[in-house]
Amino acid sequence: MVVCHPSKVEVRVRFSYPAQRKNFEFGKTKIISFMDLGELAENEASKYLLKNHYKILERNFRTKFGELDIVCQKEKTIIVVEVKALNNNSDFTPEQHFTKEKLNKIIRTFNYFLKIKDFKYQDLRIDLITLEFLDDSLKEIRHYQNLEI
Repeated sequence: MVVCHPSKVEVRVRFSYPAQRKNFEFGKTKIISFMDLGELAENEASKYLLKNHYKILERNFRTKFGELDIVCQKEKTIIVVEVKALNNNSDFTPEQHFTKEKLNKIIRTFNYFLKIKDFKYQDLRIDLITLEFLDDSLKEIRHYQNLEI
């Protein structure tokens, strides 16, 4: 597991009603909808991967089977990275939202991805990057490599 403390970012919250899903100002803090939390988390995860010498091959690859958040490469290994994030309003950790069913969906989508793409590789891997936000900053990034459930 790799842990780092990146720079400050905007606060992310979950809204109760769809009509609330928009950006707004609250005092001096900009509050951004929960829907945008995933995009912010994927951007931060991508920065983290690039900083650690991964090459991003594709983001948000979607099929009828599911979605791959980030597909990257390090040396001759192709890696799918699932990104999970939560803010300080949550009673759970991001890891608790990663299930065996989600892993199976990623495997099916990854197999399809490899079938239609022409990448040269020696090894395959599935990783999980979790991000936790606290108030107006990104508190922690955790990177779990070579997942098995």
